[in-house]
Amino acid sequence: MGTLIKINSCNDGNTEICEDVDEYLHNVETGTLSWDLTITPCVVEASNKSQICLFHQNLERDRDACHWWYYILSEADKKNFKKIAAEFRNHY
Repeated sequence: MGTLIKINSCNDGNTEICEDVDEYLHNVETGTLSWDLTITPCVVEASNKSQICLFHQNLERDRDACHWWYYILSEADKKNFKKIAAEFRNHY
C-alpha cells in the first residue's frame, strides 16, 4: 500500500518538516479510504486495519514518533485507529 499511496512522513509533529499532526492524521484517513475504495467500491469509511497500516508505514524511522509507536503506545491501542489518533494528538 505504501508504494501506491504516499503521504508525507510524520516527523514528530514538526511542522517545518511535514504537516501538523491533524493534517497527517487526515491524510492517513483519506489515503486509506482511497485504498479501500479500490478494493471495495462504495465503501463509506476506511477500514481500521488500513488506517493503522498507512499510519505506521509513514512514521519516520529513528525519530520520536517511531519510538512512540514501538515503546510507548500500548499493544492494545495499536489495534484501534481511533485510539492511536487520540494518543498521537495527546503526545504531539
